[in-house]
Amino acid sequence: MNVPDPTYRALRRLQLLTGVVPVGLFLLSHFAINFRAVAGREAYQATVEGLARLPWLHAVEAVAIALPVAAHIALGWALGTTRQDSREPAYPSVAWRWLQRATGLYLSVYVVFHVWSVRLSPARLANRHPLFDLMAAQLAHPAVLALQGVAVLAAAAHFSSGVLALGGPHGFARQPAGRRALGALAGLAFVVLAAMGLSGLLAFVWPAARWLS
Repeated sequence: MNVPDPTYRALRRLQLLTGVVPVGLFLLSHFAINFRAVAGREAYQATVEGLARLPWLHAVEAVAIALPVAAHIALGWALGTTRQDSREPAYPSVAWRWLQRATGLYLSVYVVFHVWSVRLSPARLANRHPLFDLMAAQLAHPAVLALQGVAVLAAAAHFSSGVLALGGPHGFARQPAGRRALGALAGLAFVVLAAMGLSGLLAFVWPAARWLS
């Protein structure tokens, strides 16, 4: 794709912001909800059912979650084909750029699978099984549990790399002190998200992991 330099910079900054703010907030809330599984089946179900009763939930999900996620993914794919992207120095390193792109690619595919198999599953749409039971049945398969675990780590790493990118050429904190603070925040975000996400997954299939029940 061929775009003028000012347009590229504006779109790259938009992609960065959609990933860190709306998508990041959704990621934090999604991991927090799944983390409720460590308190047991009843606590998790109460949280999910309470959220389902919120007014305008589907509209909020479409505007505040689905659209930013779609925009973030579309911008990532489109900007990756530009001449500016091919010439832009990797920040903060080539390894980080590959990590960000590899996790982004994996998550782009995983999100489709996850939405189709959980949110749009016939059992969920027909309300035949509580969500906890549906998740437990799916994660009982070792391959599914492994794919979900990789997705948790990929999401934590991708979000953390986005936080780190706030100090890059299209970010907002370019002074050394600001970049050091972002580096510390990115590391903390990865540890917290990975711990919450993996703990939640294990709680669906391993009773001993429900340590708050």
